[in-house]
Amino acid sequence: MKNLFTILLLTLFITNIIAQSKKVNVGVMAGPSIDWLSSKNDQYEQGGIILGLRYGVPLDINLTEDENYYFSTGIKLEHTGGKIKYKTTLDTYPNEEVSYTRKYNSIFLSIPTGIKLKTPSFNNFVIAGSFGLSHAFALNSTKFDRITTVNKEIKDQKKTKYENGSFFKESLFAGLGVEYIIKDNFRATFMINYSYTFINYHNRKELVFNSTTERLKNNLNSVEFIFGIFF
Repeated sequence: MKNLFTILLLTLFITNIIAQSKKVNVGVMAGPSIDWLSSKNDQYEQGGIILGLRYGVPLDINLTEDENYYFSTGIKLEHTGGKIKYKTTLDTYPNEEVSYTRKYNSIFLSIPTGIKLKTPSFNNFVIAGSFGLSHAFALNSTKFDRITTVNKEIKDQKKTKYENGSFFKESLFAGLGVEYIIKDNFRATFMINYSYTFINYHNRKELVFNSTTERLKNNLNSVEFIFGIFF
């Protein structure tokens, strides 16, 4: 965790130097997210949402003389994941169907690249919209398994390291939000972003249960609620 904060502090220091130009706005951001996995395998179903966390250093670069079109980038840490579920039988309960749920948690280092559009200000408020791609690399992943019957829980395993997650995550994102101009480029912001990862959450080694050939395939979805300060 110390390494993660070191990365963010170093990034903030470098971008603050760059931000001496009036065309570059740097800030800090953080906020919760709602994350879930959508399964591409018939045997599985979506197992529920999890609450995630986002924080980082955003960077907006003005592309024109006016303040309406920006290249948006920066660095962000994403605590994310999801749940998948399937039904099966166990040797110890041959006549009873059990539900098997697995929860994944991952930390990604993300670098978004996109376009941000802003309206002219009115009463110190600016409406902003953004869209683009996010390129992320896995720093850590864990899994947590739970097996239940109709009447009771059979097994509640401890959280363990998950080694079959995809190292790289490529996502499409789009967002809408508002900025409040405190003074000049010093602004408070709030954005709601939707992100869809079109690369499989798992690597090639992860297979469907009871299969020796079919790959496990899930896509990560996220809705982010981001609060920030630009200066």
